[in-house]
Amino acid sequence: MVDWREYQYRYEGFRVESIDWVFREAFNTEDHEHPRVLLIGDSICYQNRSTVMELLYPDVTVTYWSSAKCVLHPTYLAELSLVLDEGRYDMVCFNNGLHSLSAPTDAWKKAYDGVVRYLLDRLPGVPVSIVLSTPITAPRKDAVPVINQMTLDVAGKYGLAVVDLYTPMMEEQMQQYRTDDFHWGGAAIQTMAGILNAHIRARLGVGGPDAR
Repeated sequence: MVDWREYQYRYEGFRVESIDWVFREAFNTEDHEHPRVLLIGDSICYQNRSTVMELLYPDVTVTYWSSAKCVLHPTYLAELSLVLDEGRYDMVCFNNGLHSLSAPTDAWKKAYDGVVRYLLDRLPGVPVSIVLSTPITAPRKDAVPVINQMTLDVAGKYGLAVVDLYTPMMEEQMQQYRTDDFHWGGAAIQTMAGILNAHIRARLGVGGPDAR
């Protein structure tokens, strides 16, 4: 039995955000024939979820778990464990970062590494892909590349595939689709969802629109 407590990095200085939110949905739960992907992330994951689901349907089903919880949050792994208990997953796309920008980088990286190890041990043989965080225009925008580099370090350590949502969202033509310092609309969501669709289809060996 893989116990999440053995993977948790405890940081005594962690402070919960003023709004601590979590959303989870499992689409097409009656479908046990097709593979299911679990999307883990924050509000960017939440924004993209329906478009990703529509692009993958009917070949791949989708569950998502999005939250404002940094991996240093004391209940992060406990809640993730419940999500993993509730479904069968054939692939995981994992992101955590934009709610971690004020956290100490060394502590965050240790906690992030622990979550990745937990996913790999809890879901042996299931492909896990690491999703980079998207750029922001808020005062701490320079922290995103730092978080992404640490993300890449962990992905490299475990030989995991990476989904780059940062670079395409830095393109000049995408800036018109910003809705605030952190979030996107319109063609930006279509672009991110298209990248995820293609990556998921390729990793699962499922043909269909834009698989590559």
